Amino acid sequence: MELLGKCCNQQKVFEKLSTVRDLPSRRGGPKVVVPAERSKRLTSLEKADIVAAYQAGCSSNDLAREYKVSRNAVTAALEREGVSRRYKLLSDEDVKRASTLYVQGGSTASVAAEFGVNSTTMRTALLRAGVEMRPVGTNQWK
Repeated sequence: MELLGKCCNQQKVFEKLSTVRDLPSRRGGPKVVVPAERSKRLTSLEKADIVAAYQAGCSSNDLAREYKVSRNAVTAALEREGVSRRYKLLSDEDVKRASTLYVQGGSTASVAAEFGVNSTTMRTALLRAGVEMRPVGTNQWK
């Protein structure tokens, strides 16, 4: 160790290696168990609040962030309460207008933002309407 430390600038590396070398081996050492973080459970009151907020117009993603649970936990609570899910669908008129904007050079992201939907939702709607999609990155300077 001393010779290696004198011959090169890797003294600290060798010190760390010797520390690691002295640790108990994985096979013979004690088993280290890291407890899993437990998921938060929604209370009955929280579920009722979620149902009311969702019916008032809040999105399931916003509710999941607010209550610090997964979106699946929110949608499961809504399903258990018999609340029908709502989806922001584009009308045929919206899709025609969006198609025009896209063909004129708008990106799927900019067109989607105008209609208040996700760009993937917009892309799917445009494809279903028969709009030919441009290759990725072709309108980045417009």
